Amino acid sequence: MFRQQTPNGTGNKDTSDFFSRLGLPTIEVRKLCWDLIKTHYSNEDIKINDHDIREAPNQGFCSYTLFLDPRPDTIVQFRSLTHKLDLDIINAAREIYGELVAVTELIRCLDSSPTSTNSPQNHDLGHHGKRTPDPSLLVYSQSRIQGMSLAEFYNTPQCQYHDRESLVKSFAGIISRGLLASPHHPRHSHAVPKGRVGSTIRHRLEMMQRELPIRFRPTVDKTLEALPKIEALPWVLTHGDLVPSNVIIDFCSSKQQHRYSSCNNCSSSSQQPTNKNNDDPLPFIRGLIDWAEAEYLPFGVGIYGLEEFLGVQLPIIIPVVNETDDPTTTPPPPKTASKLDTNGKKYPPPASKFTYFSEAETLRSLFWTELEARIRGAEINSKAFLHTTTTDDNLLETVRLARTLGILLWHGIAFDDGRLDRVVCEGIDDEEIQRLDIHLGLHERGDRLKN
Repeated sequence: MFRQQTPNGTGNKDTSDFFSRLGLPTIEVRKLCWDLIKTHYSNEDIKINDHDIREAPNQGFCSYTLFLDPRPDTIVQFRSLTHKLDLDIINAAREIYGELVAVTELIRCLDSSPTSTNSPQNHDLGHHGKRTPDPSLLVYSQSRIQGMSLAEFYNTPQCQYHDRESLVKSFAGIISRGLLASPHHPRHSHAVPKGRVGSTIRHRLEMMQRELPIRFRPTVDKTLEALPKIEALPWVLTHGDLVPSNVIIDFCSSKQQHRYSSCNNCSSSSQQPTNKNNDDPLPFIRGLIDWAEAEYLPFGVGIYGLEEFLGVQLPIIIPVVNETDDPTTTPPPPKTASKLDTNGKKYPPPASKFTYFSEAETLRSLFWTELEARIRGAEINSKAFLHTTTTDDNLLETVRLARTLGILLWHGIAFDDGRLDRVVCEGIDDEEIQRLDIHLGLHERGDRLKN
């Protein structure tokens, strides 16, 4: 049950943080956002009032999202120019990934300056809207993908091994779909429109080679050496922010005929989930949201997101010792909280660590088996798929190296509010450093969560 919300307030803390990061007065601009929605959608023969609008319970770091009760299939999202959506990329993602991607339309540009009258007719924008008042918020209408986030699912008691097994196979389906579903899309390095990351891969690796702690240098060196082979892989449209809050899951019975290609029941493998009744619903990935950082990258780079299905990011709780306690008593060891942070803020959140599930390596092997089966099942000629090798084993080894590149690009470069121009360092980005250690196998995969 959502508490009644009104536009004349600051909203929840995530809301006020979003406006504060942009240097905007929360109360005033929040009201402008609500007023714009009421005006815009009331023009479509639907009367929208304050009580029809709800803030999304978990706001993202780069956006402010609202639900409209009279339009349950629609969400409205406000984003700064810095974090605008590339509609060409999103439309391409829709062609490739289908229902996994929300239909997105730019509907307005909201001038949030104090003197603005925000007359709606002055801010209508077309597909490539040129007029962008400063300060301004871009307003998007998106289809709502029903389900719950992966972060929310991990906090439910019903999440068991067979569920994680199903999700890993579903993720393999998405990765393969990026390669197989759109042969008419540009696929080779010289033909694809390269984005900010794709055009600077070598530069970023050389930065990490110089500035990451010395223990990472062999991995970076190996990746740099393999870069020509990695870049010879087909380039596919890759989601750039695969965190649990951006993965939407749903459930279907293993006996149902399901139209979603990421559903485990459409798996290339005939193996049934372990200890699972065939009548019980299985989770599958129904959607991926927030494509703001998406771009074309070599196939396999997007496998950096696999780790999110093999473990969770958990806050670290430091025990507090009472001053009256016996100083000779050994304090208890630090404990790890049992809940995943789902507030949409910095990820990984401060003072947290990534912990793998006890069966993580079994799930990892399942992913690669499923991915290989899907690729082979598509009757791809490996020589055409990868120009520099002649065997499927070499092909998959190169894809594994591309996965390592994805880990380095995602966790080795600091986000810094979207600047992506600094190598992470110990003492400032400890959560990212810990993830580099554990994902690259430098700490033998770390601790394990027990079922």
